[in-house]
Amino acid sequence: MFALCAAGGYAAVYRMVRTSEMEAPDLLTLDLAEAVTEASAEGFAVRVSNREPSDVLAKGGVLSQRPLPGDWVKEGSTILLVVAD
Repeated sequence: MFALCAAGGYAAVYRMVRTSEMEAPDLLTLDLAEAVTEASAEGFAVRVSNREPSDVLAKGGVLSQRPLPGDWVKEGSTILLVVAD
């Protein structure tokens, strides 16, 4: 078990250092302005790809994102958002 954890940790560090990849932030349910601020602070760009009606979130809330939270992506990538209308 320890060997698997150590190997997994090594793989994550190797991936971050060697390929300049990082985990996509979780922007789900944030207001669009908050999502842009958080993504920008972590070095990502944001683009609204669609607006959809929502009974769950107020207008401007992030319904979905691509890449998904926690996905490994190249540093500086653009995160596509679907926002409540």
